[in-house]
Amino acid sequence: MTMVRSTLDMIRHHPFISGALAVVFLLLTATLGLRLWINSDGGRAYVLSQIDGREIGSLGRISASGLTGDPLTQMHLEQLSIAGADGIWLDARDVNLKWTPRALLSRTVDLNLASAEEISVLRRPTTSSSKNGGGNRWAIELDDLNIAKLSLSEGVAGPAAAFSVSGAFHTDRDGGMSARLDVA
Repeated sequence: MTMVRSTLDMIRHHPFISGALAVVFLLLTATLGLRLWINSDGGRAYVLSQIDGREIGSLGRISASGLTGDPLTQMHLEQLSIAGADGIWLDARDVNLKWTPRALLSRTVDLNLASAEEISVLRRPTTSSSKNGGGNRWAIELDDLNIAKLSLSEGVAGPAAAFSVSGAFHTDRDGGMSARLDVA
């Protein structure tokens, strides 16, 4: 009781401390509220609105639908496609991502799992030349890649073909890369 009373006396005599505590409390409450909201239907709809229609460099525009799960840890997309000027060139179904968004603070895309039931590459993408960002490199860590069926249409890489793919992929910001790919 004495400790509580002395703490309250200190706060009363130092309004700066009470203001700082109020700001910390508000920030914690807002952070908790945002974390709970992002995992709600409204939060997932907002995340999907930020993905759907996004331009990804010279590869085209993303179209995504059916987002479920927690966007900040493990999420599922029913459908994901990429379309360029000539139309859709990549179509993916039942896409699962398990990732660590905190790693983005250190310029690392950390995917613990990336899987899809089916990915169809309908044609080669039409890309325009883009300037290299130079010092804007990001590290990529993909620990577990699983594609149950990867379908390549005729002309993408020779005759039409279908594969099952698993593997891992890692790059660092200096351009070093390591990969393991199992194709059946």
